[in-house]
Amino acid sequence: MKIVTMCRGGNVRSVAAKMILSRCLRHEVIAIGADNTNYDTKRFLFNWADRIVIMHPDLLKYMSFSYCDNYGGRPSLDYTYKTTLLNVGNDVWGNPFNENLQTTIVSIINSNVYSPLFDEKEGIIDLAEVIKTLREYKAKLELRNIRFDIDKQIIKCEDAYE
Repeated sequence: MKIVTMCRGGNVRSVAAKMILSRCLRHEVIAIGADNTNYDTKRFLFNWADRIVIMHPDLLKYMSFSYCDNYGGRPSLDYTYKTTLLNVGNDVWGNPFNENLQTTIVSIINSNVYSPLFDEKEGIIDLAEVIKTLREYKAKLELRNIRFDIDKQIIKCEDAYE
C-alpha cells in the first residue's frame, strides 16, 4: 500500500509513523510536513497515495483545498475519503526515534487492527520488534555519521599534509 504520513513539520511524528509502517508492515511510505510542503506537491502525493495518515486532528483541514488549474479555474480537491487519523497529539518528543512516541504509534495501530492501514493478512505489530528494529536503524545512522566525520578528518589531514 502507498501511504503518505503527515504531521505539522514532517520531521518527527510522520517520520516515526513512516518507519513503523514501512519496516513493520512493509508499506511504501513518504513522510511530509503540512507547513513546509507546497500545495502542488501535496496534491501530487495525495493522488499517488492509497491512504493519507495524519498525526493530529488539526491536520484534517489540509485534506480539502482549491487550487488554480492551467485554465484559470479553481477546482476543489477533497482527500478526506482516504485519510486515516493516527492521533499522537502535538509533538512533544522532538525525535522520531523516541521510544514513547514509537510505543504510542504502535498502540494506536494495534488497537485499530481492522483499520484501512491493515491488509486482511496482517496482524498485530510486536512492539519489542519495532523498538529493536529502530535501535538497529539508529545505530546504523550513527555509524554512518561517524564514518562521515572520520572521512572529513582524513581529508583535512591530507590537505594539511600537502
